[in-house]
Amino acid sequence: MKKYQIYIVFLCLLIMLGSTNNLVSSTEVSVRGQVTEKNGKGIPGATIRISNTVLGSVANVDGNFNVKRVQSGNVKFLISAVGYRSHEFEVNIQTSEKTFEIGKIMLEESSINTSDIIVTATRSEKIYEDVPVKVSVLDDRIFSSVSAITLNEGLAFRPGLRIENNCQNCGFNQVRINGLDGRYSQILIDSKPIFSALNGVYGLEQIPQNMISRVEIIRGGASTLYGGNAIAGVVNIITKDPDADGVNVEMSQAVLPGNRSDEAFGGSDRTFKISGQLLNNNEKVGVHIHAMNRSRDAWDANDDGFSEIPSIDLTVFGGKINYKPDMFTRIALEYHNINDSRRGGNKFHLQPHLTDVTEMVDHNINAVGLTAERYINSSDKISSYFSYQNTHRDSYYGSGGDENAYGITDNYSLIFGLQYTKAISQFAGEHVFTTGFEYKHDDLKDVSPAYNRAIIQKSDDFGLYLQNDWILSDMFSILSGVRFDKSNFIEDIILSPRLNVLMKLSSNISLRTNFSTGFRAPQVFDEDLHLTQVNGGGMVISNSPDLKSERSISYGASFDHNISSDKVRSSYSLEFFSTNLNNAFVLENTGTNENGDLLLVRVNAENATVRGMTAEFMLEPWDFLNISTGFTYQTSKYSEAIEWSEGVEEGESSTDRMLRTPDLYGFFTISTEITSNMNFSASGVVTGPMLVPHYAGGIGINGLENEDDKLVETSTFVDIHLKVSYQILAQPNLELGFTVGNILNSFQNDFDRGMNSDAGYIYGPTRPRYFALNLKAGI
Repeated sequence: MKKYQIYIVFLCLLIMLGSTNNLVSSTEVSVRGQVTEKNGKGIPGATIRISNTVLGSVANVDGNFNVKRVQSGNVKFLISAVGYRSHEFEVNIQTSEKTFEIGKIMLEESSINTSDIIVTATRSEKIYEDVPVKVSVLDDRIFSSVSAITLNEGLAFRPGLRIENNCQNCGFNQVRINGLDGRYSQILIDSKPIFSALNGVYGLEQIPQNMISRVEIIRGGASTLYGGNAIAGVVNIITKDPDADGVNVEMSQAVLPGNRSDEAFGGSDRTFKISGQLLNNNEKVGVHIHAMNRSRDAWDANDDGFSEIPSIDLTVFGGKINYKPDMFTRIALEYHNINDSRRGGNKFHLQPHLTDVTEMVDHNINAVGLTAERYINSSDKISSYFSYQNTHRDSYYGSGGDENAYGITDNYSLIFGLQYTKAISQFAGEHVFTTGFEYKHDDLKDVSPAYNRAIIQKSDDFGLYLQNDWILSDMFSILSGVRFDKSNFIEDIILSPRLNVLMKLSSNISLRTNFSTGFRAPQVFDEDLHLTQVNGGGMVISNSPDLKSERSISYGASFDHNISSDKVRSSYSLEFFSTNLNNAFVLENTGTNENGDLLLVRVNAENATVRGMTAEFMLEPWDFLNISTGFTYQTSKYSEAIEWSEGVEEGESSTDRMLRTPDLYGFFTISTEITSNMNFSASGVVTGPMLVPHYAGGIGINGLENEDDKLVETSTFVDIHLKVSYQILAQPNLELGFTVGNILNSFQNDFDRGMNSDAGYIYGPTRPRYFALNLKAGI
């Protein structure tokens, strides 16, 4: 406990430091201006920042902005907007007036995928064009065009990512990066790894879109900055900051046609979202709040009385408070509460133990984060953070009326860290040094009497990282770093180095190369906390007592080319990636126990290799049409065949291919402005064939019982969504939209029937064809 007290004292001191007035005596003014295109049209949503301060603003619908509390003297501005080349310039502000007019700032059109400021790649704010790491960004434009309600519905529209549903009873899903399953990826909230293994089971479907400012994704090893489990990559959820007064409300109603044999299978999916922002007059204090309620009925795909899509009742509430006592200090407090109830199986009107099959979970999650940061001078920045998350889960994973299948899970995680950044330009270019310390504690208790299972796990992870962002010139930079990790599950200190190189071959062509390592400790993962029902029993996963830590080596290269003219903008990106796993974790089938539960044990295989290429293309032939697409082709194999089943003949019980991993997958989005008030968008996800295990039990589509385990090669799925939106009013904003999802009804058609079904035999799109109507209003 003493180490917590020391940290809290330090955090308080930092807050006190940030609360003191700046000692430099100067006049404060408000700086006004307008961000425009070449033709003079304002750029709404452009971001205006003052370098080495916490001050900034966002341009309104006309491109106008007002940055308050700017100190007179030499001030460096950084202007950025998606689809435009960032612009940095310095202005000498000398005036006795309270306002200073900076005039019009014209941004040059650039690559369509040019991102705003990136923080995930280096743990500090930086323009994407200058970052040596390949980063993808998911923002409000994409969430809106694909009608995404929660985080998981938007992630599939970024290159190298695929959302996968792993259970037809409860909807357990995960994000796969470069083909590796979810437990190889690190989920961050505001750059903090507070997402625990328990939250990873259903968490992607619990984060609402109106909580998110943007999502930054790094594909490839990132353990150098973010510790274990960041082998496949990092998904960093940046929550919304208060930047302007306003209120937004959105309501949507979706319907899935289909079976109505049970009242629970209504096919309705209703969502209500509200968010608001408020800043005081001098913008020292800003508040952002958000709330969402989602009520979704269960859905039965094959009229057997058992659900293939679970019911959900999800309520999320939260917000963020920013306090900026002066232009160099920011203190942020973020909180959110999630109540998530979901249920799948049959006989929804009865208690779970009176049904044939039920998977039911009720979550209550409370999370809070406190961050303090201060620019000490023009080259130094210190930041400190503390995050805490508590999750309580009541569950029932059972079949056959088992009264003992109820379970209770309690989990809390806390993280604190300290980071210092310093820029030096005295020798061989400019160096930005970053060093930091991070401690994470996780306490998990999971009790499931029906499966004779009690997981009690306490983990303590200490990390120390060092990084040098070496900018030799405007065209060449090197990012190098190393992290030292110590986990109570690993005897030795883990060393994770990193090297990234950026070469700008011209103003429109850049080449990035990368090398990194990663690791995973032998501990409990999200899939262990989910009990899939198979053949009247549960699938129970445990770790072998001899399980060793898993290590990885990743390397790759990417090539970006932006092509722009007065009328046409386009860009393309090619990326090669390779990840080698040593002591790879695999699940070995050890048969069933006396209760009929399928037992899987996590053991070490020899090695595994995932390598491939991702291509991304963007085209804007006219101002009113935007086309974007990205596809990944890869191979994912173990160095030796891995046994996945005991219940089939020799030669069919093992394979060297990674399961549930297609060689080809991708996405596309098309958006166009039909009139000044009407927009149309088409989006889609393509998933190629893959091997999916199908365990014995249940009735097949041929009407016969599935007597043997087998590997099934799935067909290709093309999931296409169409959306039309019409703006009824501009001020206040009022918009009506209509969506047809999965218009081709590209959906799995060979689900098992009956209570002995394999609930884990599910693949392809998460929903069949559906229709949705939504209404947005904002002031």
